[in-house]
Amino acid sequence: MSRVELGHALKELSARRGRLEFYENYYRGRHRLAFATTKFREAFGMLFAAFSDNLCKPVVNATLDRLEVTGWAVANAPEGVSTEEAKKAARALWDLSKLDLMSGRVHKEALIKGDAYVMVWPDEGGMPRFYFQRPECVYLEYSDEDPGRILWAAKTWEADDDRQRVNVYFPDRVEKWVTPKPVSRHQVKATAFVPFEEEEGGPEIPNPYARVPIFHFAPEGGDGEEGTPELCDATSIQDALNKSVCDLLVAMEFASFPQRYAIGLEVEVDPATGKPVGAPPFQAGPGRIWSMGNTEGSFGSFPTADVEKLAGVADGFRLEMARVTGTPLSYMALTGTSNVSGDALKALDARMVKKAKRRQREFGAVWADAMNFAFSVAAKAGGASANGLQVVPVWEPAEYVNPKERADVAAIEKDLGIPLEVVFEHYGAEEADAKAWAVAAAANQASALENLARGFNGGGSEL
Repeated sequence: MSRVELGHALKELSARRGRLEFYENYYRGRHRLAFATTKFREAFGMLFAAFSDNLCKPVVNATLDRLEVTGWAVANAPEGVSTEEAKKAARALWDLSKLDLMSGRVHKEALIKGDAYVMVWPDEGGMPRFYFQRPECVYLEYSDEDPGRILWAAKTWEADDDRQRVNVYFPDRVEKWVTPKPVSRHQVKATAFVPFEEEEGGPEIPNPYARVPIFHFAPEGGDGEEGTPELCDATSIQDALNKSVCDLLVAMEFASFPQRYAIGLEVEVDPATGKPVGAPPFQAGPGRIWSMGNTEGSFGSFPTADVEKLAGVADGFRLEMARVTGTPLSYMALTGTSNVSGDALKALDARMVKKAKRRQREFGAVWADAMNFAFSVAAKAGGASANGLQVVPVWEPAEYVNPKERADVAAIEKDLGIPLEVVFEHYGAEEADAKAWAVAAAANQASALENLARGFNGGGSEL
């Protein structure tokens, strides 16, 4: 066992920690107060320290809402295994690890931070299980010669006894490391680890699957590259939006309580301090009248900032956020979009649909790889029907389709003579449901024709 990979993994994970925390904070609404002058910070910094008009969450969620795996299509089934049996096997494997819930977490983590990981490894009974892994805890080393091939991977975590653990996965073995005593994960170095001897098999166990069992979800990432966070171009716009809204709130405060002045008012001043003596001569409030003895004196109010213009600046940043990130305007809470037609919103939504479909292709390839590996794990555990089984995910459509429009399209396809089974599949039905519906529709049609013929024969003498 060598500490070379261990040290490299710890160094890389430490280097990325700040970036990952930065994007997590922006998604959660924990933003810095940027673009504020020193005087603004001194006057209002504490007031707005925890304020944010958070658009980072809807930017991520707009894509996340369109990433739902609804089923599986069979790419290859072993001899003697029907398509329906293969789909049931995929669904059973998916449900075993509660992947309906886990997949959403994986997708969200990948969109927020640019990377997320899933590990597939057998449980005590030999059945494959899926485990979500945060990017703060996993490092992958890719081949320079073959960028899509993972040479090894490291997974770090803090054990229940506060000791630090690291497993390093190679295609042929797994090395286990541990710190002898509790230590902070942010300060630990490779030299602090020793081989983990406390589990059956010792600190090094064989990997019988001839590949690293960790799968990388990296949006906009090429082979062997880290992904791109959904918020990479959004944070500076978010900072500007926050500052504009802070300015708006300050302007509203001064508009509600105008700053007034008095000319010709004589105020007693302490010669030692240079400050007015006694209580302020006037107090603002309902039912109060200000007056002075100087007949040549006067009162007035300082002009306030134009609140509507400041609100327009904030809307401008929301529009810029939508433009840069491809997020539909309906997520941005713009004041001028309430009368936009459905067709116009659909056109504005087209860019988001394309982006969501890209994510479906990227993440779908990784899910298919993970599921097919899980089938190979199941086959080694004695699941003969899983040997060679390959599936690909089926996604909820990325675009919103009005139910009436969908029904109209189905009616047109039927009139064109397209088989009912295909029409029902285009409508959104699963393959088995589409077949059943087509059989039922054909039976109903045959029954209707039979009834029509009976009626015609029974009334023929009167024609």
